Formats: sequence, C-alpha cells, structure tokens
Amino acid sequence: MPPVPVPTAILSARGSWRAKTRAGEPRPRVQKPSCPALLQGEGKAEWNRQVRELHRLGLIARMDRGLLVLWCEAWANYLELTEAIRAAGGVKQGAALQLFWARKSAGETLLKVSALFGFSPSARSRLHVVEQTNVEDDPIEKLLSHRPS
Repeated sequence: MPPVPVPTAILSARGSWRAKTRAGEPRPRVQKPSCPALLQGEGKAEWNRQVRELHRLGLIARMDRGLLVLWCEAWANYLELTEAIRAAGGVKQGAALQLFWARKSAGETLLKVSALFGFSPSARSRLHVVEQTNVEDDPIEKLLSHRPS
C-alpha cells in the first residue's frame, strides 16, 4: 500500500514549498464534531480532550468524527485490556494471552490514527499552527451561519 499523502494544511504548517504546488484540495471548515452517544467513560473523556486541543490548533472538522471515534474507542479498549491483563496477573497463557493480543491490536490502531491527527511528538514537531478562537461561540459567526427553517 502506498504512503498516505500529506494534506496541504499539514505541508503548509511545516513550511513546505509543496503546499504551494497543490490546488483544489478540499479545505473543510474548522469545527468541532458532535460526540457520538456510543462513546462512554474513558472514550468520551478522550473525545473531549482531543476535540478541545484539535479545535484550538485548527485541525478538526466535522468530517473527522469517524476517525476520531476510532481513536477514542481504541484508547478506551487499550486501557480496559491493560486493566484486564493486570487483574489476570500479567501475560502468562490462555485468556491473558488473548487479552495481550487484543491490546496489541488496539495499540496498533492508536499508532496508525495518531499519525493522521498528529498525536505523536514527531508529528507535532513538524507542525507550526496558529491557535484558533472558538468560532462556534462567536456571536457574529452564529448569526452568519444561521439558516431559517
């Protein structure tokens, strides 16, 4: 599978000249997606932490919702599986070994999604972003985006 192309916004944040050579790439509006009801507990807490930071950095749009759900569910699963392994007395054999492999899978999902959102120190080191104001709380923005029924 070929490498995933780097979005123009990320190239621009890195200061890459390649950002200027691209045209026609969709640029969704920076906006917080709604938290799905299926997220509970640690998954929902992770959602709130990540959405707050991604919005502040101008790196989230409503269309990112599904991918962020994948991150939050994998995070919650990783924590739950870690606790289950500890409760089983560590990884030895049988069920605890199955828990280990399930946790490994959740960890791999976290690594893959972290690269897409810039959730790692190396990914962040390549970004230079301008903090966003909370557009959704801006009264002028609310007035402009209001559509009569």
